Amino acid sequence: MRIQRIRDVGQLQTLAASWDCLAHGVPFRSWAWSQAWWRQFSGGRELYCLAAFDAGDTLVGLLPLLRERSLAQGHVLRFMGNSRVAAAYPSLLTTPEHALPVTLALAEFLCQAARGGDD
Repeated sequence: MRIQRIRDVGQLQTLAASWDCLAHGVPFRSWAWSQAWWRQFSGGRELYCLAAFDAGDTLVGLLPLLRERSLAQGHVLRFMGNSRVAAAYPSLLTTPEHALPVTLALAEFLCQAARGGDD
């Protein structure tokens, strides 16, 4: 499993159809919602989406995050699209059969980043 950090909305646009498949019809998890939210509320935040690809380079998981700076906590990761309107909907996007390997791969990526990797 390969994890790729995506920092640019243009890169995410290329994954829009796959993103929507992983959203399983939940509107507040869709590409359209996330893109619109990002256009309106991204000020001062950094895109930090993590995409998981299988051996065939198919998108099998997506963790739509943003990174912001907190004076009290340093850098903080939050779900993209999270708001009072859709606060119950942020989630890791994946399929049931990929849930465990995607979760483990993303956790390892985040642990390495926290230990001082390139991110």
